[in-house]
Amino acid sequence: MDALEFPQMKKKSKATMAVRYGESSGQSVQVIARAASVLRTLEGEQTGLSLAQIAQRVNLARSTVQRIVDALRAEQFLIAATPTSGVRLQCPALALDTGRCDCKQA
Repeated sequence: MDALEFPQMKKKSKATMAVRYGESSGQSVQVIARAASVLRTLEGEQTGLSLAQIAQRVNLARSTVQRIVDALRAEQFLIAATPTSGVRLQCPALALDTGRCDCKQA
């Protein structure tokens, strides 16, 4: 094999990839639904909410909400509401149905 040649890799289905990461395809969909629920809960909450408040409103364990919030923060959907606690939407004008953000960053 030439130094610049790469072996052809077999394509894997999404279900196979989900299993590889320890999830079934049904669990992957559930995670997305839960994340959307967290985002909808934060809509209109200019001062943000604590993890406990979000967990209560979406009826999930606080630890589950923590993982979802961490992922949404990593993707810059959420930011800290205060220096010490809580989170809020990165862009309060985020339209979840269009994915368009009309806010101005400071």
